[in-house]
Amino acid sequence: VPYVPFWQVVPFLSRADVGVIPIHHWVNHELALITKFFEYAHARLPLVVSDVRTMARTTRETGQGEVFRAEDVED
Repeated sequence: VPYVPFWQVVPFLSRADVGVIPIHHWVNHELALITKFFEYAHARLPLVVSDVRTMARTTRETGQGEVFRAEDVED
């Protein structure tokens, strides 16, 4: 994937079919949404995210996508 200037991130991402965020259960991930979450959402992508607390809750409440168990390759 080439470098994309910040002003072109959303148009670049909008060509994708889905945004995947497979992060782990670390304290900072449990408490806050990462920038990539907002970039994918702004690009209007459906999300597939790991079940870290804040991101899983937001994804479910807004109906933006699916949640899987972090670090579980079977899920």
